[in-house]
Amino acid sequence: MTERELIQLHDHAAESFEKVRSSAEKNEALKRGEHWGEKEKRRITEQGRLPYSISLTAQKINTIISAQRRSKTTFSVMPLTDPGQSYMARLAELHLEEKEKLCRISEIESQVFDSGLSVSFGAAEIYRTEGSNGTEIRLRNAGWRELMWDPDATDYMLDDAAFMIRKSRLPAEALQTEGIFSRASKGMSQPVVTDTGMTEVLRYYLKVLRKISLLRVTNRETGLVNYYKFAGKSESEKKAAQLKATDTEGALSVEVLPWYEKGIDKITTANGVICEEERMNTASFPFLIFRSFHSGSHFWCLTDLLRDPQRFIDRIFTQIDFGFGKDLKNVFQGNLHSLADIETPESAVRKAEQTGGIIWTRTGEEAFKPLRSAGVNPQYFQAAAVMQSFIEDLSGGRSFQGLSEYYGESGAAINAKQKQGFMIVSLFLDNLRIWRKELGKRLLEYINVYEDSERIIPVFGKEKLKEIMAESRLSPFLTLNENGQGFLRVKDFPEELKNYHDNRDFELVINNVPAEEEKTSADMQLLSEINRLYPGYIRPEIFIAASGLDDGLKNRILRSNS
Repeated sequence: MTERELIQLHDHAAESFEKVRSSAEKNEALKRGEHWGEKEKRRITEQGRLPYSISLTAQKINTIISAQRRSKTTFSVMPLTDPGQSYMARLAELHLEEKEKLCRISEIESQVFDSGLSVSFGAAEIYRTEGSNGTEIRLRNAGWRELMWDPDATDYMLDDAAFMIRKSRLPAEALQTEGIFSRASKGMSQPVVTDTGMTEVLRYYLKVLRKISLLRVTNRETGLVNYYKFAGKSESEKKAAQLKATDTEGALSVEVLPWYEKGIDKITTANGVICEEERMNTASFPFLIFRSFHSGSHFWCLTDLLRDPQRFIDRIFTQIDFGFGKDLKNVFQGNLHSLADIETPESAVRKAEQTGGIIWTRTGEEAFKPLRSAGVNPQYFQAAAVMQSFIEDLSGGRSFQGLSEYYGESGAAINAKQKQGFMIVSLFLDNLRIWRKELGKRLLEYINVYEDSERIIPVFGKEKLKEIMAESRLSPFLTLNENGQGFLRVKDFPEELKNYHDNRDFELVINNVPAEEEKTSADMQLLSEINRLYPGYIRPEIFIAASGLDDGLKNRILRSNS
């Protein structure tokens, strides 16, 4: 692509994302409790009112975010068709477990969910870095201000997007660190540094179709099929000849097939000048986008729905306070015709302001009569209650937090509202499960493509060690240290094991992990039920072990009873 074509691509996406960013900035301010802009605050203040911000939206959103942080999940990989390939699925699972700990995926997932629920969308980036064992795959959070993508894409995970763009502004020192200047000196254009010392760097990720040669190898005895990809036909034919030469018993069927596969071309520009081009070997984008709601090419977050009701409530309370300020207090109406000839309005006012003064009148009528207060319009309070109820309904209701909506409400009604609240939260959590499942697939893809040096995967827990030692295809690659911990060395695995991702013969499953206190409570409830049916069957030390007590306290109790 030429620089002009890239600019057109950027402008096409920027036009759509201008509204997204404008809405996201308002949502971010709303989340911080800043409900009024500077001009709005000034106008309200000039009218003698106070710009109140009573944030119900932030409270509701934080409740859902807390629910997500309590609902932890793990990756599980299952073979789809051939149970004999369980060792490949197990290896994929071990890779994901390693990345879970190394990249702190749970923390990044919470950040992505927070941004996608309350601001606009959340995003994570899979990137490469050089570690002690060569190229390693890592994961990091990507801000919503930095990313744009094909506005015509309709798939939730953007599989049908033609391009994605990451935008950043970097000083000249950062360009040197990232090697953009050095790459430019090797034939690419020199990046332009402006007078401010900053350079606008755009990284374009373009989806392309590449013609490749596919080698299909079928084991006639087991029916197992493996596929191997090669850039050209000559390479695949050479590999086919090698396999046939080693297949003395004729157990393999080898075919060379023409094929097309999806790929990603990465182009880096600095102030509109192309500085780097890279042909990536992956079929998917390195960015994963999470959104609260999605329909076709449009998306929006929960705060977009709550923003207008919140602003309406703020306006109502600002107006109510203004009404209190204008409320008539200690105001009297004077009757001039009731005053005696010796009294004047001025003398009557002076006497009224003093205690014990006598105001002379003609007929005995009151010279001054207090005026009744008009009070605040009660419709304001009704409108505020309607908007508050609207926010409650959109975000799960107060009963979602264990509170009753109305006095005397039945337990069945409260339970129904709690279920409705959890149903609303489950919508966002389900989208997050889709996001996390795709994250696992792409991590495996990037690991398989780029981590070509020896990888050492730690294996924690006695049960996992037993499973791997019992797996004949994996146990030869397992090493135990002096402490009994296990390590898998991945570099010298068989060829078909290295290509386990390309085979796509497994299913990635996302499992819920209950919170520790919930698991403890469930275990204790089950043990209590068993002990009720069979008194004395459960020993006391089992109850103590299943409790949520500190390990040190558990040991002291057990020792004191022994």
